[in-house]
Amino acid sequence: MRYLFEDFVLDTEAYTLHRDGEEIAVEMRVLESLSLLIRERHRVISKEELLDSVWEVDFASEATLFKAIQQARKALGDDGRSQRLIKTVHGKGYRFVGEILKERTEVRAESEAETAATVSGRSERSPLRLSPRKLLLSAAVLAAVCLLAFAAFRMSRRVTKGTRHRVSVAVLPGVTDFKADSPRLWMGEALPELLGLRIRGAAGLRILSSDEVGEALEDFGVAPALKIPEEQAGALLERLGCEALISSQLSADPGGGLKLVARFYKARDRWSPEFLITDSRGDLFELVGAMGARLATAMGGASSAEGAWKPEVPPEAFARYSEGARAARDGDLNRAVSILAPLLAQHGNFPAARMALARVYMAMGLKEAAGREARTALGFSTSMSAESRLRLEALNEEIEGNWGEAARIYRSLTSVVPDETEYSLALIRALRWDGQSEEALEVAARAGESLREDPRLELELSRIYQLQGLPAKQRAALEKARALADARGAVGRKASAVLGLGWVDLSEGNLKEALHRFSEAEKLFESIDNRRGVSRCFKGRATAISYGSEPAKALPLFEESARMSRERGDLDDLSKTLYSLTALLAYLGETETSLRRAKEAIEVARRTGDREVEAAALIRQGDALVDLGRPAEGLKSYGEAMELLKAQQSSRRQGNLCNSMGLAFRDTGRMTSAKSHFERAMEIAQGMDDHSAWFTAGYNLAWLQVRLGDLTAAKRLLESLSLNPEGGSEKAALHHLKAGIDFEGGDFRHALEAVRKAEKIRESIREGAALDSSRELELDILLEKGEGEQVFEACSKMIGRSGEATPVSVRLRLIEALVVEEGWQAASEAFGKLPDASEDLPGESIQREILKGRIQAHLGRFPQAEEALDIARRTAEERGLGPMVTLGEIARAEVLILRGRIREAREDLGHLRRYCETRGWGRLAGKASGLMNQL
Repeated sequence: MRYLFEDFVLDTEAYTLHRDGEEIAVEMRVLESLSLLIRERHRVISKEELLDSVWEVDFASEATLFKAIQQARKALGDDGRSQRLIKTVHGKGYRFVGEILKERTEVRAESEAETAATVSGRSERSPLRLSPRKLLLSAAVLAAVCLLAFAAFRMSRRVTKGTRHRVSVAVLPGVTDFKADSPRLWMGEALPELLGLRIRGAAGLRILSSDEVGEALEDFGVAPALKIPEEQAGALLERLGCEALISSQLSADPGGGLKLVARFYKARDRWSPEFLITDSRGDLFELVGAMGARLATAMGGASSAEGAWKPEVPPEAFARYSEGARAARDGDLNRAVSILAPLLAQHGNFPAARMALARVYMAMGLKEAAGREARTALGFSTSMSAESRLRLEALNEEIEGNWGEAARIYRSLTSVVPDETEYSLALIRALRWDGQSEEALEVAARAGESLREDPRLELELSRIYQLQGLPAKQRAALEKARALADARGAVGRKASAVLGLGWVDLSEGNLKEALHRFSEAEKLFESIDNRRGVSRCFKGRATAISYGSEPAKALPLFEESARMSRERGDLDDLSKTLYSLTALLAYLGETETSLRRAKEAIEVARRTGDREVEAAALIRQGDALVDLGRPAEGLKSYGEAMELLKAQQSSRRQGNLCNSMGLAFRDTGRMTSAKSHFERAMEIAQGMDDHSAWFTAGYNLAWLQVRLGDLTAAKRLLESLSLNPEGGSEKAALHHLKAGIDFEGGDFRHALEAVRKAEKIRESIREGAALDSSRELELDILLEKGEGEQVFEACSKMIGRSGEATPVSVRLRLIEALVVEEGWQAASEAFGKLPDASEDLPGESIQREILKGRIQAHLGRFPQAEEALDIARRTAEERGLGPMVTLGEIARAEVLILRGRIREAREDLGHLRRYCETRGWGRLAGKASGLMNQL
């Protein structure tokens, strides 16, 4: 088919593109992409379809496709800004929007006609007659030929892609005898990087990244040396999946120059004889040039002349790079950044330094900065092999959080190099992060023998089982990982497995066993100087202790873990530790400190881009603000967290947050909003079969119904919540709720029995805040029973313990007790000592105004009494608090009595009593009846 557009002709059979009769040189993939876009110009072609149709099994990513589209536009005189012919449809793909002047198939038609005529002429001379058997045989032969041709075509395409040389080499860290203050110290750090570059250039061997090698050494607890034990060397070869190890030692020559010694280890030949090169001039690059050529030849690569060799960057740049890499390896991430960032400002075309900085940023949790450096490094990778470039592209996608794209690249790599365990593991990890746990398990099930014996596979499986909520399988995977790591002597992996088992024990409530595991893992991490691992063990121990009987002892451990993270510059770990510290402080009642820590956690999480920790810390911040009597600010914090949770599609945490927001709305007097949020929290929890969250939201909703005066609805909820209570905490809550309903219904005897049962349980399980709430309810019941002396003594003790921090609600009860015991003058004096009313919760402010009105009336200050009661009525009506409105009206009838307006007071009280009886408000009905009996 030939397509004519503008002054271009695209021939899809000859695969040529002409403009005004002159052929334009374009790569085959570009022509195939352009052909598909023109042929399907009536629709948008997705990136995935382009990659699958044009590249098929090639190593191709969106970066590859983007480059092809750029080249196509360039050939057509188009660009990404004007998009005259090829339009980018953001989020969808690409579409050809040029006008096709003509589609021509005449050539093909003429050719077919000529062929038909030739066949016809032959038929007239010698008719072709084939039996059905011969026809079938011919068809089979033709199919086989086509299949072989297609296979050869696919194989030839695969070979031309630059897949890896099968010989892969790990260059171990260099060893030196230089002193710590020697100006030559950087040479030892730079040596493996320089040798790797030289060997790759001389022989085309595959050189493993320094990160892979360093991680493996740490895993096995192996210290760099010129000759490590052969057993460990063999294990490293198996772990790294490579054919050879190269070690080196650099030392000072007696004549003032340098002496370089190298060894290589092959799986079959074991350690080689030493390659000894001495350079009296002290030029490291001369040494590396000569040594690299000899090693390349010894490793079976092409021979290359020894002698002068220089990398693209000067020696001083390598010196600074080495210093930064050493700081990163030592866990001093802040120092690593302070060295590598200025280095790259001067030498931007230093890919190794860029990737080192990208990894440092990732360790710090600064994903945006890491992605920026990785993308820049990718731009300097054109000289790499196809495989190496793809590995770098995959790493870049991981840093960007594009786990689906990373998985696609690793899948391509594993299809061509199926025996490479690193690619299979990377694919499983990417699928897990992309939410494709089942597919990750399928990849693991197809793993080869070497991968099945790798503890890292079991560690990955344990994380998948954790996400799936399968603790038994998670434990089994971790136990197997520990056994495999132990057999290999892989200390780091063993420590990770033991740490994971500690968290499983903790989730199952085995605190003693969890503490033992965390301590064991800590010792293992310390033995290989893995400070991040040690910090994680500190956090595990702190969490286990906080779940025990003395949670305050966990505070120093959390603080130490946070200090270690901050010192290393590990912001990602710091934000999580600060959040855990916030939660513990809140539990211990240190609200102000908890608020400060929550703000720190939010700030760090925003720097690292960790939206999950940010949302959790925002919720903790909201809780603290509400507890400190600043519910409006708390609601703002909750609102920010809800937006983040919606973006994360986290239903469970949305449900918990709805419950917290309901409490905040209740405390700010927005009862309708509180009711809807409690109902939504119950709905989410029920959908997720989360009994605990459902109970909590239902309990809060029932108490809201009590405050709103809907005792019938509260009783229905109480019956529902009582069906299957779990644990002492829920049983105590049910007794407390029943006491509240009985109290408002006027059944003081049963209310007192129920609240004392709640107190007994809460005291036994050490629920301090909940116990205080039950004791305050008991005081209300005793006041209604006329036990003023008991209430006065109890409130005085509470105030003595709490001092200025005593809640306003307790102080108001003390004043009511004074009314009963000592009279209105004493109550007035105590009222005058109350703290400022500006921070009162809505319910407390209404109670305050009603009590103020009653005191002023009994002291003969009727205008002030009327004013206070008016304020109470308006506030209660705005909040929809029917019982509070009625309580104020009863107080107003009391004022009428004091003013001598008995008949009017009797009529009002009779009306209020009947109204309360119809609503089931026995307590208020009793108050109205009591005043009427005094007349």
